[in-house]
Amino acid sequence: MANEPRPRVAVIGGFYELDTKGDLGQQARTYAISLGRALAENGFALVVYFSNDNSLEPHVVQGFVSALHSGESSPCIYVRYSDKQRGEVRFKEQDTHPNLFHEKPFPGSNWEAPFYRSLAERDSLDAVLLMAGGKSTLNAGQVAIGRGLPLLAIDMFRGAAQDLYTELALRITGYPSSRSSTPSQMVGWLRDQHLKEIEVLRQQQDREHQFTNMTSQLARMTSQKRGATWFGIVMVALLVTLGLGLVGVHNPRWFVATMGAVLVSAGAAGALVRSLTTATITQDLKITCLLGVVAGLVVGLAYLIPQLIGAPHLLKPTAAEVLETDRIQLLSVALVAFTAGIGFDTVFRRIQQEADKVAVTVSR
Repeated sequence: MANEPRPRVAVIGGFYELDTKGDLGQQARTYAISLGRALAENGFALVVYFSNDNSLEPHVVQGFVSALHSGESSPCIYVRYSDKQRGEVRFKEQDTHPNLFHEKPFPGSNWEAPFYRSLAERDSLDAVLLMAGGKSTLNAGQVAIGRGLPLLAIDMFRGAAQDLYTELALRITGYPSSRSSTPSQMVGWLRDQHLKEIEVLRQQQDREHQFTNMTSQLARMTSQKRGATWFGIVMVALLVTLGLGLVGVHNPRWFVATMGAVLVSAGAAGALVRSLTTATITQDLKITCLLGVVAGLVVGLAYLIPQLIGAPHLLKPTAAEVLETDRIQLLSVALVAFTAGIGFDTVFRRIQQEADKVAVTVSR
């Protein structure tokens, strides 16, 4: 848990209107410091936008830094501002705790559009805290609601946050009120909402993962069913050609043609067996058959040619019959071609390796 990143909470609000109402502004600042302490104690990180005294952020930052462990040195306060505000947004705690701050300016001079965009960015925030404020605070709250972010609106002080509290309290059972709950209880509720959101997201990811697995399994089953059909057809062809070669063909020329058909069907059958028994072969069945045919022919002929050179009986124009040794040779070459089809990827890798050994020269 200690090594997990702190969830980021955007701190948004202002005391401009409260400062015209007697000591309400000062009360709000004191309450904001308490909120900052509670956020630190509950393991949050801050995302802040303004540092002037009329804004909520500097007072939350003050309480937040004061509550951190003395050994805390990782960035946990993320400062966002426009290029035009560079040098204007700075917190006094940056002088004493510079390692806690991470600045990321918005491009351009207009702060408002990128400010709202930062609230809408995926994975930019985990929660939002609003207090007092005006139009921009109200808009920020609507963006947070639209994203489904956990939103804590402080209702103790007048402003946009109080208006949002009224809306949220009607929609969310048990929504806390700062009039009856301490800052620590308020932030604890926000933490619990964040944890619930994490659990909902985890369950959603699990469902998506299960759906993906089911889809993959269904596709695999469909592919295997089609592969089994193809394999059945090819095996029938192999058995027919073998039967013809062993007992049905007596003319040497037709026997040689039958032997070629056996090589083709045996290689294709071997490749289809490979595709049905492993998840690593993902080619189209037509491509799998074609590769098996080529592998069966290449390896089968490589096996057969030396034997024909030693005993070229079948190739003689005067040959009048098929010998028993020829039929045994047919069975042997069928097994070789079938095995070559099963290992068709190895066959083609071997061919590639042999081709790489051949020096290529260009004559001019």
